[in-house]
Amino acid sequence: MARLADATPVILPTSIFENFLLDSKQLESKLNEKSRLLILCSPSNPAGSVYPKKLLEEIAKTVAKHPSLLVLSDEIYEHIVYAPATHTSFASLPGLWERTLTVNGFSKASAMTGWRLGYLPGPKHFVAACKKIQSQVKKLTLLHLQSWGRNQNGQLGLGTTEDSLVPLKIQAFQGVSIKLVAAAAEHTAAVTEDGELYGWGWGRYGNLGLGDRNDRLVPEKVSLVNVCDRNDRSY
Repeated sequence: MARLADATPVILPTSIFENFLLDSKQLESKLNEKSRLLILCSPSNPAGSVYPKKLLEEIAKTVAKHPSLLVLSDEIYEHIVYAPATHTSFASLPGLWERTLTVNGFSKASAMTGWRLGYLPGPKHFVAACKKIQSQVKKLTLLHLQSWGRNQNGQLGLGTTEDSLVPLKIQAFQGVSIKLVAAAAEHTAAVTEDGELYGWGWGRYGNLGLGDRNDRLVPEKVSLVNVCDRNDRSY
C-alpha cells in the first residue's frame, strides 16, 4: 500500500529479546527529511506486545524532532491487555494529537468481526482527507472484481471449472462497479452499483435464481435484490 502511494517503506526489525518493541534510538537512526509516516501497533498482533508509556514518550520525543513526520497508531487491541501491562494511546501524549491518526474498530474487543466497522479519530483536516482517499480506493477495488480458489462448479465466474491458485479478474464485470458480493461454497452472487443482481456457479437446486437447475460458469443477470447465500440456498 505504501508503494502504491509512491512511498518507500522502511522496516525497523524487532526481536524477542526486546519483546518485539521498537527502540527509539533505532528509530532515530532511520529517520530523515524524507520521512513522512511512522506506523505503530500497540497492543501488537501477533506478538501481543504492549508499548509501555515510558517508551512511547521516548518515541514521541523522537517524532517531535521531525516536523514532517506523522504517526499512524493501530490500537484495535486496546481492550485486550493483560496485567501488569496497560494501554496508552499515542495521541494522548502531549503535543501528539495534532500529528497522530489512530486506527481502531469493533472487530476485536466487541467481537463484531462480521460488521467490518472501524474508525479513525484524529485532527479534522486529516480525517477529511482520509475519507476522500477511502472513497476512491473503494471504487477502484470494486471495479476489478477478482476470484480464486476451488472452482468445481464454476463458482469463480471465470468461464471454466479449473481451480485458480492466484486472483483472476472476472471478465464479465470488467469496468462494472460491484456493491455487494456473497460467496457460498459452490455458488456466488453479486449486486452492481446499479442494483442489478448476478449469479453463477452451482445451480442444481435453482439456487442461482435463474429459473433452471443448470450451473453457470460466468455471471448471469437475475431479477432478485439483496441476496444472501448459505450452502445450497439463496435468500
